[in-house]
Amino acid sequence: MVRLRAFACAMVIACLVPSISQAWNILPRLGASRSGTASMQFLKLGAGARAAAMGNAVACASEDGFGLYWNPATLVWGEAHQVAVSHNMWVVDVNYDFAGYSMKLNEDRAIGVSAIYLGTPDMDVTDEYHPNGTGQTFGFADMAVGLSFSQRLTDFFSFGASVKFAQESLENLRMRGFLLDLGTYYQTNYRNTRFSVTLSNFGQQVKPGGSYNYTNPSGEIIPKSYQSFSPPTIFRIAVATDVMSNESNNWQAVMQLDHPTDNAETFSLGTEYGLSKTLFLRGGYKLGNDTQSYSVGLGLKVNIFSTNSSLDYAFAGVGNLGHSNTFSFQWSF
Repeated sequence: MVRLRAFACAMVIACLVPSISQAWNILPRLGASRSGTASMQFLKLGAGARAAAMGNAVACASEDGFGLYWNPATLVWGEAHQVAVSHNMWVVDVNYDFAGYSMKLNEDRAIGVSAIYLGTPDMDVTDEYHPNGTGQTFGFADMAVGLSFSQRLTDFFSFGASVKFAQESLENLRMRGFLLDLGTYYQTNYRNTRFSVTLSNFGQQVKPGGSYNYTNPSGEIIPKSYQSFSPPTIFRIAVATDVMSNESNNWQAVMQLDHPTDNAETFSLGTEYGLSKTLFLRGGYKLGNDTQSYSVGLGLKVNIFSTNSSLDYAFAGVGNLGHSNTFSFQWSF
């Protein structure tokens, strides 16, 4: 009976969240595209090589330290202490890093902290008269830090929330804001099937501080403030299940629908095959994404000093921009 109530609660949330989002104009209609209307795009890049290899379809399959990014509701289902770090060698010399630590307060509660950083080496300033550079350089660096909380309500259902401070910087221009992540997680006894509903990066509009001078056609100089932009809010629904599971092998499949504020929705498929709970082969594919499609990867779990550690790698195609390589490490104790 308790399990039935938890499932009913999860389904109500799954139905209400998109309705509320539509009413508040958080999310566009299905199939609609609003490219270029949201800021802080680095918040959409994901976290962890396992997720990258599975097409980022892990909102209901991230019961580890990377759940701090994907779904804070999953934190209570992992180990007592979890450390997770990843490094993504993204396209055009962009580097993207994630670090997180979560800790169980008891069997039903967990907290965690996380940080994200994206940046590049300094770049040359160019203009129409100096296409090879003016001798000056500029750079950009984006970052976000978050505090997460997870609560298990029943043996099968949990919810979680994260409060984040994010900053996007380009030379002397900076946009700052506080954002909220919400997540639910429901686990069943049938083939270890799990369901999740999440809302990520929800918050107020942000804009650079200060002002700039605008010269109108008559030559008058008018100070103006910068335009505001929405954060990249994403609504996700995901389901994962074990296709095969025994003492030697485990094969799970994941499906996930991503519904962002600034683009049409995408559908992701991910799979993971584990050999003797030690070696893991992974793959993923994204439908409806203009630049990203396939991804593959592998992982290795080892026991070091009675603690569980894992090393993971992912290779993902990024269309005409090339590809990305993601490395991650997890330590659970």
